Amino acid sequence: MKGKHIYFIFIIFIVACAVQPSSKIKSLEGSSKDYQTYIKKEFIRGEVLYKKYCASCHGIFGPGNADAPNFTSIQLHNYNAAFIRSDKENHAVAQGLDDESFQSIMTFLSYRLP
Repeated sequence: MKGKHIYFIFIIFIVACAVQPSSKIKSLEGSSKDYQTYIKKEFIRGEVLYKKYCASCHGIFGPGNADAPNFTSIQLHNYNAAFIRSDKENHAVAQGLDDESFQSIMTFLSYRLP
């Protein structure tokens, strides 16, 4: 019986760690709880997608390509506009990301703390 309890606690610990972002998020103080929950969920999802599709060139979690933008707020705006225009030079368009995945990545980049 004791072994089952330890196994259960271990599983809860793993799940809790898995849903925590490795990056820090900007303060959402003053926002509604629903909005905070939504942004946190999108932030975590965006971080996972960013690591999968973007990090090898754009960095943040390691060295990136020197020619790739580091996503200042102006670069984020321009990148978002290129995605909306379906610009084939935009890597997100070229990789076939859907709107929801792209917006999750934009949320992660917009709300992450350097």
